[in-house]
Amino acid sequence: MALGLTLTAVIAAEDRRLTPAAARDWLARAAVWFEAVGDAVLDAHLDRDSEGRAHLRIQCHPAADAIDVKLGTSGRLKLIARTSPAGPGYHAYLVNLLRQFALDFEFVWEPPPGDHDPGCFFINGDKPRLDRLFDHWLSSRCQQVLTKVKEPYSVGLPRGVRYLHPGPVLTPTGPRSVEWLKSVASEEATGLDFFAWREPALDAAFYKGRALARLWMDFPHRAPLTEEEGEMVDQIAADFANALDADDSIDLPWSAWLDVIAAIEADGGKHTVEPIAPELKSLIEERADGAVSTDGYRRHPVRVPLTGDWLIDVPGHLATRWSDDGRTWTAWDGQRTVWFRGVAVEGQSAAEALAVGLSNLPPGESLPMKLHRPVLGEAVFSPHDEEGVAMHRLSGIAAADGQLAACNIYLRDAADRDWAIAVWQSLRRD
Repeated sequence: MALGLTLTAVIAAEDRRLTPAAARDWLARAAVWFEAVGDAVLDAHLDRDSEGRAHLRIQCHPAADAIDVKLGTSGRLKLIARTSPAGPGYHAYLVNLLRQFALDFEFVWEPPPGDHDPGCFFINGDKPRLDRLFDHWLSSRCQQVLTKVKEPYSVGLPRGVRYLHPGPVLTPTGPRSVEWLKSVASEEATGLDFFAWREPALDAAFYKGRALARLWMDFPHRAPLTEEEGEMVDQIAADFANALDADDSIDLPWSAWLDVIAAIEADGGKHTVEPIAPELKSLIEERADGAVSTDGYRRHPVRVPLTGDWLIDVPGHLATRWSDDGRTWTAWDGQRTVWFRGVAVEGQSAAEALAVGLSNLPPGESLPMKLHRPVLGEAVFSPHDEEGVAMHRLSGIAAADGQLAACNIYLRDAADRDWAIAVWQSLRRD
């Protein structure tokens, strides 16, 4: 079970209900407050739940889920934050941050019960006890992994995308050995360096841990293709620089930092805004001493969860985006694009669904079928014109009981045909 913090408060008098617009405006002001609070907050924005109600999402660390804040028309505020596996430092920092938030917005948090706050840290501030609880969580997680999972093992990685890095033990700040996994499972104190945010201070260790987590889990090892990627690359570079400023003797992944700098320098789309000072780059090159970086899970393929329990394997460096309606997924790198859309076809078998889908399959060279059972499908390869640009397209239709999916792969170079077939054949159901 993950460790975290759940807090509630009432911000309006019992006889004064809030309109949905007033609740949304309050959350919008809170988002501005969190955005301006300092380096620990990466992003704060309003979102909508499945019923269309506004809620606030706050991202502080790549190793932790976004904090979720909801405000009902009754005036009741609820905040849910998952603080593992980022670490006890994140938990302690967040408690202090939320106390200041309540003070500035003139309300009082209700004391959380013990199961909503490990070690009752919100009440007693016992950091050593909080540390022990996080160490125990990690040891228990390692024990669970050893009994249920084969290599590569995964400990503390976020839900969603699965990294197909060879391992053997994948963690938010890089791979570990099986010996490490067994050691932490048997003795809690041996996992002290696992948590990217061990202490609440925004010191060199904090900046290094956050940069490492983004480097391993998010960095695409190329120039950014979107504004979001540009912000992420800038943040990695800034975090490494802040770590070095705070402690000039700190050991950093110098060659990996050079890869980040190379991505910024190759940014023809101007998605990054943080230039690298020549003297800093020279220092990094000196400390890298010609070493070549292998850091980063996205140097390898990733397995992406799609709608309808579909999964697909694509290169980890591809940029990805969901359509506004959440039904169409696209991944691309400027030369190759993977497009997916799935629909439910209730009451139809895989064969029946496929027969319906094949009516939309264009003419072309029929490709060999090796989809993962029990998925059925067919695909063709053909020339394609994309707004006057000559391209090639693999058009695929896949079906399972109750599900139908279309997967198109667009290529600028026909030599990527075998690559496209491999991506298509990776399509499966979870």
